[in-house]
Amino acid sequence: MKRKTQPKSIKEVTPFVEPAVKLGLPKKVVLLLAVVLLAALGVLFAKKYRSLFVVGKVNGQVVSRWELEKAMNDRYAKTTFDDLASTTLLKQQTKKNDVTVSKDELKKEIEATEQRLGGKEALQSTLDRLGYSQSRFEEEMKTQVVVRKLAEKLFKIEVADQEVEKFYNDNKTLFPDKKLADVKLDIFQNLTEQKLQQQFTTWFQEEKGKATIQSYL
Repeated sequence: MKRKTQPKSIKEVTPFVEPAVKLGLPKKVVLLLAVVLLAALGVLFAKKYRSLFVVGKVNGQVVSRWELEKAMNDRYAKTTFDDLASTTLLKQQTKKNDVTVSKDELKKEIEATEQRLGGKEALQSTLDRLGYSQSRFEEEMKTQVVVRKLAEKLFKIEVADQEVEKFYNDNKTLFPDKKLADVKLDIFQNLTEQKLQQQFTTWFQEEKGKATIQSYL
């Protein structure tokens, strides 16, 4: 006569079954306990991972994770993909043109931004208002340095003295009690950066237009 054994699946999910049988508990009681344990584990799992399937309720009506993701995808997917495509293309062009950003260059960019905003506290306040983490802020600063260095490498910008003088005369309210000689260098650098940015933007859009970008959204 073959010896009866407990079903393998029950033993695997309920390790207390075999000791319970040895204690003389009826098999029906043991199986009932196993079912209760599995139900309890199911409830705990459902509570812990509920947000994987349900994101909320409105007057008792369930809003599913699928509905949320579909709405976000319809609203933001194309824009987000376009941003990612631009970021990827910028990285490719950075590598192609052998442009790198050192830690010192990044540090100087961050310090310059802090100074423009009025110090570390003012910077942190701005980041909090924008919802930027420190890592995201540093990534933005790194991108600015990359764009500037790439533009300087690709384009040769010239700013004539007449342009500097015209800017000064057209914007004298920006320089109260200061002569042209006092602000000439600042104006020159500002105009140079403006021209570089314009040149870079035009060039980058042309490169993006020539790139093979495929979206499956």
